[in-house]
Amino acid sequence: MTAFNPTKNPIMKWLDSDSGLVNELGRLRTPAYVYSHRKFKERTARLVEALSQVAPSVSIFYSMKANAARTMMKWTREAHFMTEVSSIGELRYALESGQTADNILLLGPGKDEGLMNLALDRHIFGIAVESFRELSYVAANHNGKTRIFIRINADRNVPGLTESMFGPESKFGIDISRLGEALEKLRGLDSDMVGIHYYMGSQLTDHETMLYFHREILTYVARYRDRFSSIDMGGGFGIPYSETEHELDLDAFAIGLGKTLSDLSLNDKHIYFESGRYIAADAGIFLTRIMDVKGDDHRKVLVTDGGMNDFMRIAFMKEHHPIAHVIPDRSSSKMVNSVISGPLCTPLDCFATDALIPADVKEGDMIAIFKAGAYGLTLSPVFFLLHSMPSEYAIRDGEISEITRKDLRTDEIFSSLY
Repeated sequence: MTAFNPTKNPIMKWLDSDSGLVNELGRLRTPAYVYSHRKFKERTARLVEALSQVAPSVSIFYSMKANAARTMMKWTREAHFMTEVSSIGELRYALESGQTADNILLLGPGKDEGLMNLALDRHIFGIAVESFRELSYVAANHNGKTRIFIRINADRNVPGLTESMFGPESKFGIDISRLGEALEKLRGLDSDMVGIHYYMGSQLTDHETMLYFHREILTYVARYRDRFSSIDMGGGFGIPYSETEHELDLDAFAIGLGKTLSDLSLNDKHIYFESGRYIAADAGIFLTRIMDVKGDDHRKVLVTDGGMNDFMRIAFMKEHHPIAHVIPDRSSSKMVNSVISGPLCTPLDCFATDALIPADVKEGDMIAIFKAGAYGLTLSPVFFLLHSMPSEYAIRDGEISEITRKDLRTDEIFSSLY
């Protein structure tokens, strides 16, 4: 696991060269997530601009599993994104956080009757059914207002993905060869209430591969074009986490997909996309303070106050993220290879094994891990060792403020469960 080795400290660029905010970071309670509204707007504007080229009618769902902080939920509503949820907890939380029911889509395998009943009772925008059991239940209890999306599964994986959601053994969706059979069960519904859903996988960055599979799926779907009014194509829009990864060419993807829809006479359908990582990842950094510095001028071991319990993705999943020493004012020009590890009692708790860090790094300095706005706190095992929950802050219009939330310790939450 190798971290970015920046020749210039990127923290200033991330903060839009606001040196005052750099000083503010030093006073934050760490470990902490910090979210930038400016970075959020940059990514959302880019996504909306590109995807608007796909079809005359396009909408975007924010996948709240990426980051469910109330500030992020508020920002996505301000950006006029709908919300995609995948559990009864997410559905309740989306409603409590201010999203309206008619802007919520429910998807995910293994839905029980309680979840489907709540979704139907609240008249949410849509439910993506992933099995004939779910399809039969939703159709039999339909409220006349919630759209039914039939999620289909292709018979082979998208190559090169660690998280492919297609394939013959996938738990997601109904086999595409049975789409006609599934649509027959909705024969009594107006086509305006019926949609098609599919999701290829996560962290997609090759637009040509994406377009190939979209065309393959849509060619099959097109034979039933009179039976549905909308298509949710999922998302999976990837981002580069390391210097060796490239940015997804969203414009080429959108233009190519638009041509496919036109060729197949599907460009009159309302098109939906889902995105979490692309929207939120660049908008967040994870800050952790150095508690101990070991080693010598040739190699150091840094122990930080935040660990994989706060940010599991980079440690346990062995993913690459840009890493940097936060405040450059004192830093020497000499850089040394460093191991950066958290405070947990396991060797798995490691952020980087070969990060270049200034040789004069000191205890009390901070490390910033970038692209941490997605799958950070929501994916992390905060109960492990019962450390304190990481703080969360938002930067907007040059001001930094702590995100208000209930002041509960992990041990208090844990003890209430037992």
